[in-house]
Amino acid sequence: MKILLGDFNAKVGREDIFKPTIGNESLHKISDDHGRDFDDIVADFATSKNLMVKSDQIPAELLQA
Repeated sequence: MKILLGDFNAKVGREDIFKPTIGNESLHKISDDHGRDFDDIVADFATSKNLMVKSDQIPAELLQA
C-alpha cells in the first residue's frame, strides 16, 4: 500500500468532476481556486494511477447535530 500525505490547502467541493476520486462527502459545496488546482494536479495523478483521494470526510447529516 502506498500513501501520499500532504496539506494541499484546498477547498475541494462536491462538484461532479471530483466524485470519481474524492467521493460525495466534502465539507465544501464549491471548490476554491486551490481546489481547482488540486483537481488539475493531484486528482488527475491519482486517477492515472488508479488511486483514491481522501480527506477528512464527514457526512453532512452528522455535522448538523
